[in-house]
Amino acid sequence: VFERKSTSARFMIMKRLHNLKCAPSEDLQEHFNKMDVIFTELTSMGSKIDETDKICHLLLSMNEKYEAVVTAIETMNEELKLDFVKSKLLDFELKLKGSSSESSYDQSAFNSQNFRSSNSYPHSNQPKFSSSNRGNSFRGRGNRWRRRNNGNRGSHFPQVRNQGGSNSYVASAQAQVEEISFVALNVDSISDFSNQSNYRFLIDSGCTQHLVREELSNVMTDVCQLNQPIQIKIANGQSITAKRQGNLHVRIQNNNIRIPALIVPGIIHNLLSVKMISENGFDVQFSRGKAEIINRNKNIRIKCSSLGNLYCVDFEINNFSNLPVIPSDQCFSAQEGNIWHRRLSHINRRGLKEMGLPISDEVCSPCLSGKASRLPFKKKQFPRSSRIGELIYTDLAGPVRTPTLDGQRFYQVILDDFSHHCVIYLLKQKSEAEGNLINYIKRIENDKQTKVSNIRCDGGGEFSSKNFQNFCVENGIKIQYTQPYSSQMNGAAERMHRSLQNKTRTLLNETQLPKELWGEAMRTAAYTLNRSPSAAINGQIPVKIFNGKVDLDRLRVFGSKAWAVTLPRGDKFDDRAVVARFVGYQDNGYRLYCPKTKKIFTSRDVRFDENDYVFGQTSYPRVIIEDEPPGEPKEDENITAPKKEEKKTSSGRIVKNPEYFKDFVMPAYCMCAEVPLTYKEAMQMGDTWYHAIADELEAHANFKTWSEAILPREKKPIETKWVFKRKSDGTAKARLVAKGFQEEESYNTYAPVARMPTVRTFLSATLSKGWTITQLDVPTAFLNADLDIDVYIYPPEGVNSKSEVLKLNRPLYGLREAPRCWNQKFHSFIENFQLHRSPHDTCLYTNDSMWLLLFVDDVLTAGEDGDVIAAMVAEFSARVIGQPREFLGFNLECSPTSIKISQKKAIEKMLEKFRLANAKDVKTPMELKFQPSEGEIGDFPYRELIGGLLYISLTSRPDITFAVSYLSRFLASPTTQIWTAAKRILKYLKTTKHLCLTYTNSDENLINTYSDADWANDSADRKSTSGFVVQHGQNLVSWGSKKQNTVALSSCESEYVAAALATQETIYIHGIIKDLYPNVSLSTMLHTDNQSAIAMFMSYENSSRTKHIDIKAHFVRDLVSKGELKIKFVPSDENVADLFTKSLASEKFIKFRNMLNIV
Repeated sequence: VFERKSTSARFMIMKRLHNLKCAPSEDLQEHFNKMDVIFTELTSMGSKIDETDKICHLLLSMNEKYEAVVTAIETMNEELKLDFVKSKLLDFELKLKGSSSESSYDQSAFNSQNFRSSNSYPHSNQPKFSSSNRGNSFRGRGNRWRRRNNGNRGSHFPQVRNQGGSNSYVASAQAQVEEISFVALNVDSISDFSNQSNYRFLIDSGCTQHLVREELSNVMTDVCQLNQPIQIKIANGQSITAKRQGNLHVRIQNNNIRIPALIVPGIIHNLLSVKMISENGFDVQFSRGKAEIINRNKNIRIKCSSLGNLYCVDFEINNFSNLPVIPSDQCFSAQEGNIWHRRLSHINRRGLKEMGLPISDEVCSPCLSGKASRLPFKKKQFPRSSRIGELIYTDLAGPVRTPTLDGQRFYQVILDDFSHHCVIYLLKQKSEAEGNLINYIKRIENDKQTKVSNIRCDGGGEFSSKNFQNFCVENGIKIQYTQPYSSQMNGAAERMHRSLQNKTRTLLNETQLPKELWGEAMRTAAYTLNRSPSAAINGQIPVKIFNGKVDLDRLRVFGSKAWAVTLPRGDKFDDRAVVARFVGYQDNGYRLYCPKTKKIFTSRDVRFDENDYVFGQTSYPRVIIEDEPPGEPKEDENITAPKKEEKKTSSGRIVKNPEYFKDFVMPAYCMCAEVPLTYKEAMQMGDTWYHAIADELEAHANFKTWSEAILPREKKPIETKWVFKRKSDGTAKARLVAKGFQEEESYNTYAPVARMPTVRTFLSATLSKGWTITQLDVPTAFLNADLDIDVYIYPPEGVNSKSEVLKLNRPLYGLREAPRCWNQKFHSFIENFQLHRSPHDTCLYTNDSMWLLLFVDDVLTAGEDGDVIAAMVAEFSARVIGQPREFLGFNLECSPTSIKISQKKAIEKMLEKFRLANAKDVKTPMELKFQPSEGEIGDFPYRELIGGLLYISLTSRPDITFAVSYLSRFLASPTTQIWTAAKRILKYLKTTKHLCLTYTNSDENLINTYSDADWANDSADRKSTSGFVVQHGQNLVSWGSKKQNTVALSSCESEYVAAALATQETIYIHGIIKDLYPNVSLSTMLHTDNQSAIAMFMSYENSSRTKHIDIKAHFVRDLVSKGELKIKFVPSDENVADLFTKSLASEKFIKFRNMLNIV
């Protein structure tokens, strides 16, 4: 966040830093956050604070109880890192807390938080092995065990806290991990292991789960099949599979231990995971040839023996016949547990247990997908209220992209601190929030005979008006405004936001109701939260504290099919009930949604079917994208359009489904997904997005992207927007972009990008040259350029500025001129190294020792000049990736003798998107001699499908080019038959997704071009189709299929036009190769299978049959006459360009595909 850079402002921040002290009762992580905020403010003002300064300030701020660990850190000789110092302080804090707690559950460290049997025994006193590494020992917080009192119960209850604070119902449902890895074992050093006990375990710091041999399954308990087999990757690259899990009960040094482990056939050693052992505070300490497993209180020490270069532990078998068993009268059916779980809007298992309700062990998929975990909000800084109304929280969220049926786009949360009772208001405008809060205060004071004393809210305009402030003054209410960017001060409201959003997302995801019902779902979520135990009030129920009683009899599963009784108004034999969907609660009734009228109504006389709660399965079937069942492949099957029954009105107009029925294709609720949509949402979602925003603003500060200015009279400022995204590795990324569409029209905005044939020719040429390819990425590339026009913006959110506008010095992302400015900057930089821009593709730079290819901010280099790479790193902070594995959305497998191009991930993504992952296999992308018939135009996502197929066909899969090109002619009028044909291409890609476009080291001096035409193949207008292939040696670098613009009167004329198209592309590839090999004499050969066309190329005779052919096609003859192009006849059975003119039978199709090296 940008602040004033004056000396006085900096002095005030430095004063805060020196005065900041960690209070004895303060949470250490909370103290770290305060320090980080101050460091960020100083950095944004231009102050340079290095790692050592931050460590010194942090250690000076610690109180006396941390004196011992501070002294130890001060005496360390090695260079310290801030993260290391923080981890040591946090470890010491855990020890201080652990010294005062009971030790019975300190021994519970042999447990995995991500791997837990459904039949485990939470009340057992057996320790369990369970993982993060810190310092020289392996230690982690993992599962935290605490004592809590509920009434007269004084037993211990485990509370599992996953990273990110996810709901325990979700955590326990995830009974497996997707992939496990462990280090390779030195078998020679432990060759005598097979003669030892089956209960010997090797200590493995690279293993992420406990693994046992299959022989031990006979003595294990709770053995069960995994829902999904787990692939275990070994260091040598091979994988083995675990299909079962169980608990192994062992004993060592008078300690009973239960080890939850995967049963892995084929392994010869039992492995103990250091990661899992250290999950709950156990340390694995290695020193001078010794190893010990020690618990937090150091009252359990398990010594490990040495075995070759490894350490091992020998356990004894334990008698587990006396373990507790749950009596049958305490068991409920899984169905009953699921019903209550859904009635309470997907409450967690802990809540059901505390309410004495049945619990189901089944996995709840909507919970897994809807309750995405994020960093937890910090603990409250203020003591809890002592009565209702003493403190009221309120906050707004929105706007939501999709309004409710009544047009609301915002919602307001009002929360009573004492009872944790929540009220939800739906708003069309933010200004309504003030009136809602005033009415709430009056109602609570009248109903509860109490006085509202404090209101905590942010400083938004909806709560800072004079009218509201005067109301509070008149009623003796104190307003506590939270500080900017300090969402923790309003933590209760922020946490309620998260709970409501999680439940709302889950309800809509499971029921597949229209996203316009998000408001009803949120009201239902608030209703059930008020009737569920809350950890904020020690497991009590909010509505019981607020109203004195709680009644669960009215609860129903959200989305359930309902029949509302109607009064007789028409014929005596008309239906007496309306079929609807249950969406909420009303006083003395229920709120119901009628799919036919798209309206909400209330009724008290309702019957429910709580087992039918998925709207998409019973009302409007999702016919747009159908699941394809697996089956046997059928070659060249006929695709016929099924007859569709039309519904007509009395006037004869055809009735079509409304456009918003498309919302039912899949759950489209994206109001508050894990990725925020607005700056305000990001600031409410914890430190992850806060730091992402801070990093982006710090980058702009370093680049001096803008400066304060006065807006000229003739200029108009534009707005900015924050865009948020999670990368594939899970890291959060925030990008500040300009709303370039608000700029004045400009014609000087062109910026080139490399053509895909240039990229493929580059790859083929480097293979022939024997050079290694290096990939680089330029982060925030556009900010490296200078902006050559005057552009003014309003200060972005999160930037404090005295000026009303800012003048851009750098091209911000989103500006129309940004790509052009960056391209010019890169060009002027690269010219300093005698790299010359190609006249055929301006993104290709070459000289005798190096080639370079630019695609926006992605760079490929080949050659021996490392100075250019080093200069790019220094000038643009470029990131050197090394040998490319993924570039522009396709995968590369590079070796000294071959390069393979594939798009398996893109194909799988499309298959999943269009629900064809289980479709039956086909051998060709199009039916033989396919000719579509007339039919009714359907409502399909046809353009989306064809667009994805075009991307794949133009990049790595020329074998589908003709089929995609042909079906592209029907973008405006797709029939059911055309839609089915398009899905067939995707089925073919599923069948052949393993195929790669393969390049080998071939002749660099030869260009082979094949051309062909299918004369008058279009039955509608009798125009022909041209197809061509261009090869560099034997490597396919360019291809195409195009419908001819004119009607050819003979096959000769159509072949002539096709040859002209192929020649144009050949000249372009010829120019690229000459840029790469300036001193090489190229031989260019055009192959065609029409003798008449060849005769025309060799002759200047002008006959009547050729005069009507467009004159531009005759340039082929000129090239032939100059000797720049040679023509050669090729038999039709050997002309691979035939693949690009028509659909072929499978045998011929596969032959040509193999000839193109698609293998």
